[in-house]
Amino acid sequence: MARRPGMLCAALLLTCALILALTLTCSRAKSVVALARPPVRFLSPSVPVVDLYLGQQDQVEKLLEVSDVSVLFYYAPWCAHSITTREHLQQVALRLADQVQFVAVNCWWHQGKCRKQQAFFQYPVLHLYYRRFGPIHYKGPLLAEYIESFIRRVSAPLTYLPSRSTLHNFLSHHEQGVVGFFDFNSSPQPPGYLTFLLSALHVLRKDPHGVVRFGVVTNQEVAAGMWVTAGQSVYLHRRFNTSLVFPHSGRNFTPENICNWVFENRESVITWIQLIGEKSHALEAELHKGPALLVFLPQTPLSTSQELSEVVDVALHYHSCLSDSVSSSVWSPSGSVLPEPRFCKSLHKSTNANANSDAKVCEVCVRSERDLEVALDSFLRRTPPTASSVCSNTQRSYTTLHLYTACCRTLIHRLHPLQEGGVTGLHCRTNKTLRFYALDSRLTWPLAQRLGAMGNHSTHTHTFTTIVNLRDDTHYVLQDTGREALERFIMNFSATYSPLHRHLVGVSEAPPTHSLIQEVTTQSFRAIVIDTERDVLLFYYTGWCGFCTVLNHVLLRLARLFQGNSAFIVARVNVGLNDLPWEFMVDRLPTFLFFPRQRKQMSVKFPENTRITLPNLVRFILNHSSPSPQGEAGPKALLKAEFRSLQGEVLSLQRARERLSQQLAALWRENRRLALHTQELQSHNAELQEQSTRLETLYQEKSRQLTEAVKKLQELADASEDLLNENSLLKVLLTVLREKGSGGGAGGQGVRDEDRWDTMPGLGEETEVRKQDVS
Repeated sequence: MARRPGMLCAALLLTCALILALTLTCSRAKSVVALARPPVRFLSPSVPVVDLYLGQQDQVEKLLEVSDVSVLFYYAPWCAHSITTREHLQQVALRLADQVQFVAVNCWWHQGKCRKQQAFFQYPVLHLYYRRFGPIHYKGPLLAEYIESFIRRVSAPLTYLPSRSTLHNFLSHHEQGVVGFFDFNSSPQPPGYLTFLLSALHVLRKDPHGVVRFGVVTNQEVAAGMWVTAGQSVYLHRRFNTSLVFPHSGRNFTPENICNWVFENRESVITWIQLIGEKSHALEAELHKGPALLVFLPQTPLSTSQELSEVVDVALHYHSCLSDSVSSSVWSPSGSVLPEPRFCKSLHKSTNANANSDAKVCEVCVRSERDLEVALDSFLRRTPPTASSVCSNTQRSYTTLHLYTACCRTLIHRLHPLQEGGVTGLHCRTNKTLRFYALDSRLTWPLAQRLGAMGNHSTHTHTFTTIVNLRDDTHYVLQDTGREALERFIMNFSATYSPLHRHLVGVSEAPPTHSLIQEVTTQSFRAIVIDTERDVLLFYYTGWCGFCTVLNHVLLRLARLFQGNSAFIVARVNVGLNDLPWEFMVDRLPTFLFFPRQRKQMSVKFPENTRITLPNLVRFILNHSSPSPQGEAGPKALLKAEFRSLQGEVLSLQRARERLSQQLAALWRENRRLALHTQELQSHNAELQEQSTRLETLYQEKSRQLTEAVKKLQELADASEDLLNENSLLKVLLTVLREKGSGGGAGGQGVRDEDRWDTMPGLGEETEVRKQDVS
């Protein structure tokens, strides 16, 4: 018991020494993983951008208080998009450094606070702040012009309109205008102005292209041109329907409600589509709404494009039912008070009458709800029905003048649409309602090339226009340029029987001419298939069709069967890459169509319930091939001759097969006999091997016994030799004894004899022993 404290102290000292040794050993070991390199400055030092390359997110809050407008650029040093955007951001910073503060933050450095506080899933990220309001996330193209245009809109979200002329220009040059009237004479900060400013900033979050613009009017006389007299009023200008004023009684005057009200009631003349990435679904969602007019033009966000102005003007005339220009009918050149608006966006009402009959379209205006009811009664309850008995649309929402509108009239469509003069009100007269879309050709030119545009992608001045009808799977291409060509293009598409030709998309690479199976493209379809001198079997396939791939060997055998026949060819077309006229398309894959010569309009489809095999295809071709002229061997005659030769070859093959089967049977029997004999030999060989093993064992045993016998015989031989030697000695001894017995008294002689015995060569101690034994 007395030794336990001492043992405990010794154990503790030993443990401490072991831990110290391990610590020293581990401290000397080298780290397997190399430490990350410290980040360096991402942007050039000569550019006026604060580069927080260590991810100092805490300094961002301090920098936002310095400037009214700030741009935050979150990047990752390894990101290719961040590296590309860096050049464009530096260009914008050099131009706007005196107005905007630019801050770049490395949000990838693992030791920085940005990486710990922000959760970005992609880079780069561009945020804008306007006097502590934000962040406003920029979602547009990461190009210098687009970024600068968006920053300028954030810097000046409201446009001051001091006169009616500026108000006229503001509403005429922007597709969607929102104007607020605030009386600054009554107070330095009129109520609602800050809310209106914040609503403009809220709209920028949803509208990166800047289609909706906000303006401010402070003069009551200028506001009277919008039929607005009360302060804190927000006016939404619309070109087709009646303009609206924000309803204070129905909604609270907040930035969110104003923003939602604008997007609920706005009219879009042309919609800008921005395709982000290669797999964007933005265009597909718009094309599902109906026929679309796509205009590819180089967009200049910092200036006004002449081409875009012409397209906008055509779109305004297309949607307006007024006979004159929209801008001139709404505004007077002198900038006087706006005339009373009227409802013009009427809808076409289809009838089952003849195409030459009149089409009914609404276009009558009334001022009050009572007049509306009287008009509806007079139009809808009139019997018998006449040309004015159909009203297609009724406007029952509030307006600036609190008017209710209903319109009905009769349009005569006996004349060609081109003879009616322009596209004014065409939206009211056709069921093929077009939607106008604009795309930047600098960003989406590969898509334009897929739709039929010509020109190199590197050029930025190309303009391309097409109409895409996704429901009918068709699109039309405008070959000419100019406003008149565009109007004619729209009129031809809107006609009942459109004279436009469907544009067919096909591969441009020419297929090889010398091959068993000819590859058909959109350009070579008529030259190969619609050839009146040859019968053509056309195979429809695509790259994603698995059953089409399985049938390749059947098609190849069929082509080899008709190889050398100039009156018949086997062809195939990839309908996934090549468009064909509607009359030559199929509804399922794989499909075979047979086009007989001189009767191409009587093409025949291979039966769907028949298995696609070589005999069935040959029988199908024989049944539907054209009769051959005199003196010319057609495919039917050639096939019959080939079938006769094939029948002879089949008979010879059958006989050869019978002989071969007999030989195989004899060989099988012989093989069976040899197999049995081999089995017997193998069993006999096993027995012989067993006997050989036993004999070898017996031989080894006998050899061992013989060796032992030889040893024993050697021992016996040695023993017999000893006995012989002993026998000789005994004989000598007996002789000596006899001689002694016979000599009796002659002692001297006896002594001499004994002395002679002792002196005999070869005798020693053994002789003495023998003498003793004898005695």
